[in-house]
Amino acid sequence: MKEHSPESLSFCFDLQQVHPLPKTPIQDACYLRQISSSTFCCMDITSKKPFFYTWVENQAHRVSTEIESALLMHLRLLDNIRNLRLFCDGCAEHNKNPHIVHILAFWLRTESPDNLTDLTLHFPVREHSYLPADRDFGHAEKELKKRNILSPETNRLGLNIKKLSDTNTKIPGIKDMKRTFLRKFSSTNGTMTVKYKESAFLKYDDDHHYVCIVKKDSDEQKCQLSNKALGVQISDEKKKNVKTLLEKQFNHDNIEWQNLPYVSFYKEILFGEGSHLEIGEELTHQHEEDGCDCLEDDFAMYI
Repeated sequence: MKEHSPESLSFCFDLQQVHPLPKTPIQDACYLRQISSSTFCCMDITSKKPFFYTWVENQAHRVSTEIESALLMHLRLLDNIRNLRLFCDGCAEHNKNPHIVHILAFWLRTESPDNLTDLTLHFPVREHSYLPADRDFGHAEKELKKRNILSPETNRLGLNIKKLSDTNTKIPGIKDMKRTFLRKFSSTNGTMTVKYKESAFLKYDDDHHYVCIVKKDSDEQKCQLSNKALGVQISDEKKKNVKTLLEKQFNHDNIEWQNLPYVSFYKEILFGEGSHLEIGEELTHQHEEDGCDCLEDDFAMYI
């Protein structure tokens, strides 16, 4: 990871732990359900400059489709490089699966800079490696402790990455690999094609040849991305809990939280299209009406 050459670029990427929204200092937030917020970070190892991509629970999940969609957004920002090295952890659900090889091959063939020829994906050894992105997550969490998040900025991740599996190979044995190499080659008809090979070692290459990533009976030009339907349904129970938190924090002195401009993000989630929750709905919770069960009948306890 410390190796560097002027014509190459190295960056790592990782997914941060879930942050609940709304982030408030109210004690009720400890036991009420909240909306999950996800953060994906890509960091240049040389410049130490991080890029954050965020989305919330009602927009997308936290699986390989979202991770690779965010990765593709970052790859589209790159320009004027000859070699590219990527570092990520070996989580099978997020990174270490055939879909990430498919999206890298798709970008390398169709959208990468003309002078970029080689791409290497590294999977560091578990429990013996530290990704620089983790340091950025620590700084971010330290700042978030001082702030109340009311209107987060989000990214739209709407690509159906798994659709590439229809025309690309399955990449057998990727779970045991430490590195994956991708390279552009010129085909006989003048178009560019991408081939790959894998290595089970970090220090030296296996004696393997590059293999075409596209299936034999498939047309490489048909390897295209398609859009997927956005939006994930949030349960009405969770929406009621979020509404309770907003009411407890902002409803005072004849002011209702729905009339505040900086909470419009939550109004769209709670009362938007397809929601069964109404603005004037009365909420009742067991912990508001009854006392704590652990404090009842204390007079019957003796030492």
